[in-house]
Amino acid sequence: MNTAAYTDRMHPAARLSVLEAGRLAHFVRSEAGLLGRIADHTLARAENRLIEYVFISRLKKVFRDFADPLRPANAMMDALRQRQSEGKMAGLSMMASADGTPRVDTEESSSADAWRLSRQGGERLLFYVPCGGFILPPSPKQLATAQRLASACNCRLVIGKHRLAPEHPFPAAIHDIADHYEALLAGGHHPGNIIAGGDTSGACIMLSALMELRRRGVTMPAGVLLFSPWADLSLSGWSYITGSVSATSPYRMEIAAFCARLYLQDTLPTNPMASPVYGEVKGLPPMAIHSSRYDIRFDDALRLVEKAEKAGVPCRINYWDSPRHHLERFKSRDADKSFELAAAFVEEVMA
Repeated sequence: MNTAAYTDRMHPAARLSVLEAGRLAHFVRSEAGLLGRIADHTLARAENRLIEYVFISRLKKVFRDFADPLRPANAMMDALRQRQSEGKMAGLSMMASADGTPRVDTEESSSADAWRLSRQGGERLLFYVPCGGFILPPSPKQLATAQRLASACNCRLVIGKHRLAPEHPFPAAIHDIADHYEALLAGGHHPGNIIAGGDTSGACIMLSALMELRRRGVTMPAGVLLFSPWADLSLSGWSYITGSVSATSPYRMEIAAFCARLYLQDTLPTNPMASPVYGEVKGLPPMAIHSSRYDIRFDDALRLVEKAEKAGVPCRINYWDSPRHHLERFKSRDADKSFELAAAFVEEVMA
C-alpha cells in the first residue's frame, strides 16, 4: 500500500467525506462573525497551550520519584480531586464556562451512589455522566454545563456519580452507571422518557454501561447524546497524533495515556467494554454525537458513527470547525447551537 492510500484510509478528513456523502455527518457553521471567530480561535489556542503546560508539568512531578511512585501519584490524585470539586481547576486555564453553580442533592438514589440536581423539568430525564478522565469528579462548572443542556432539552437532569480510578479501576464505573439506570427504572421512570448522555470519558462510560445493560436484557433509553466522546483507550486514531503535535486540542496523548492507564490497569485498551469502538453497538438506542474536527478524539467520534451505521443504529455527528475541546463548556453561539441541535434530537427520539 502506498503512502497516499494509507493516509486516505486513516485520516479523519477522508472518513468524514464518506460520512457526509451518506448524510451521517453534518458540518455546523459558526454563527459568530469574522472577528468573533478570530478572537475565539486565538483564545482557544492560548487555553490549549496553558492546559497542556499545567497537566504535563504535573505528570512530570508524579514520575520524578521512581523509588516510590505510588506515594506521589496518590498525593497528586488527592490534590487534583480537591481542586476539581471546588472548581479551582478551571482557574488554571481560561475555561470560562457557564456561570452559576447548581445546587446538588447528595441523596443516594441507587447502589451506584448518584448526584441529582434539584431543578425539575417534567417527567423526561437526562441521565448524564460528565468527564473526569476516569479519575476526577465533576467540577461545579461541568455540572452547570450539564444543567444548561438539560434545560435546553426540557429534561430533569440526573448526574451519575461513579467510583474513580485508580482505586476502583475498570469496570467499576460501568457497573455503577448501569446499576443507577436500573434504579431509575425501578423507581418508576419509563425508559422511553430517558435520554442517556455524557462527554469525553463520561461518554465512554455511558456507552459501555449501555452495552452492559444490553447484556443484562434491560430496556434501552430513548436515545444517547455524546459530546466529544472518548471511545478508544488505545489512542489509535489519527486525530490523537495530529491534535497532540499541533496543539489544536488542549490535551495530548501523554495525558490521555496516563488517565487510561490508571483506569484500565491490567485490562487491554482494546477490550470491547473498555473501548466502545471495539465493541458491538447493535441494539443500542439512536445516537447524536457533537464534536469539533480539531478535537484529539475526533477519530473516535467518526468510528462510532461508522460502527452504528453498519449495525443499523441511527446515528449522526454534528461537528464544528472549532479548536475547543467540548465546546459546550463555553458560553458562545456555537454552544447554543449545539444545545439547540441536541434538543431537536431529543424531540425526535421521544416523539
